[in-house]
Amino acid sequence: MELQQIIDQLTKQFGPGLNVAQATKLLEGVDLKNIDMTQVINLLTKAGLIGDLDGDGKVESLADEAKGVAEKVLGGGLGSIVGKILGGK
Repeated sequence: MELQQIIDQLTKQFGPGLNVAQATKLLEGVDLKNIDMTQVINLLTKAGLIGDLDGDGKVESLADEAKGVAEKVLGGGLGSIVGKILGGK
């Protein structure tokens, strides 16, 4: 796979909140010829660029992960307001 194809797929899967510059920098040092998306996602998860940040058992877009973290940290009402600002829901 080529780097741009991988970045395009990651952006589709994790949304525009993905730090493309950091993901690109990390992946530039990897032999991408024989790698699949599961391996790419594992690399980015280990690097802390994507993953289940809010602990709900689902890997979501960065905005949804941030919303979940805000709701946990700030609690019901305030967390929900911040979550709506971050996630637009």
